[in-house]
Amino acid sequence: MIIALQGPRAVGKSTLTENIRIENRNIDIHEGFRYTARLFNLDDENEFYENQRIYIRQKIQQYQHLDAAKDNLIVRGAEDIYFYTCHYPKSRGFSWKVKENLGEELKELGRYRSAFILYLDATEKMLQRRNAGDTRNRKDLDEWMNGWHMDMRRYFSELDQTRMINTELMNKEEVYQSVISVIANEG
Repeated sequence: MIIALQGPRAVGKSTLTENIRIENRNIDIHEGFRYTARLFNLDDENEFYENQRIYIRQKIQQYQHLDAAKDNLIVRGAEDIYFYTCHYPKSRGFSWKVKENLGEELKELGRYRSAFILYLDATEKMLQRRNAGDTRNRKDLDEWMNGWHMDMRRYFSELDQTRMINTELMNKEEVYQSVISVIANEG
């Protein structure tokens, strides 16, 4: 089964995946992307398309190589790449025809979907608090909150396969137990 893990920055996705690695060897964790040697200017339409083709191809390959007999937890699944690809230009004020220019790629990506999506959520105030205590201290968290947070939450909450988990009042063990319970119930 393929399970996507989504949520805003500083919500606890990395903490959760680390706990799963330690506590539950029955779930394979798949994180991140391989970055290209070239840095693309994402505010240039053609470079954005080239960049997204690389990421879409990587995500498809990731899904193709999963062990179907196991539970696979993917941090930022195919649905995330789709959202980012379609949303980024709008968030920057561009009116690019993304679905026209990347139509074949998005159609192919659409063949790779998660059985369900775990969306970890918390209020902006809590995310700010968690970020302040995180060693990574994401300096662009405010920009991300203003440009992405609500749109991403709305997008994922509208997908039938999304399971929203409010982590606001949970410690890391409670988040882990809640996620394992959802996985057990969905499996």
